Amino acid sequence: MNDAAAEKAALRRVLRARWQSASTSAPGEVTSALLPWVRERLSGLADPVVAGYIRHGHEVDVEPMLQTLIAEGVVVVLPRIIGQNLEFVLWDGRSLTEGRYGLMEPRGDETRTIGSIQVLVVPAMACDGSMVRLGRGGGFYDRALQDLAAESAVVAVVGDDALLPAGRIPREAHDIQVYAIATATRVIPASAG
Repeated sequence: MNDAAAEKAALRRVLRARWQSASTSAPGEVTSALLPWVRERLSGLADPVVAGYIRHGHEVDVEPMLQTLIAEGVVVVLPRIIGQNLEFVLWDGRSLTEGRYGLMEPRGDETRTIGSIQVLVVPAMACDGSMVRLGRGGGFYDRALQDLAAESAVVAVVGDDALLPAGRIPREAHDIQVYAIATATRVIPASAG
């Protein structure tokens, strides 16, 4: 393990310990802050596609926002783990099944390539002011984001208490800086990072 990977592992341990403490509750939902931002990014697109996720553990809940987008006619896809990779499957807003690691995944078979997704809303353990995202350490999103279209926006979602100063999360060669960071109360674009 290199120094950056070791620093990330140590930071993950600190965050997990914080989450397991009795005084720390789940960080809530992000709909009020992120939904208008997503709508603006999709404005004028003929066939908008948004990738989201179903909350697991201490992640911020984005499902209400995804439900709203589906009701507005936006195609919403969720990740499903296949081997060591993610595929993005069309979600109808209802049909879910438990997948690997206890993650809830869509049941359907209709997929979208990552290049066809305009906004990717991804969970994060933490983010810093340099727009670096700290995931859980499995590398699934890191591998998927390598094929991202240049005009796509990756939004990492964290609790307000998981925003760290710039440079706090080591950035490795495979880490893609996010376009924005969203919390329950605000959206921070890269230009503000």
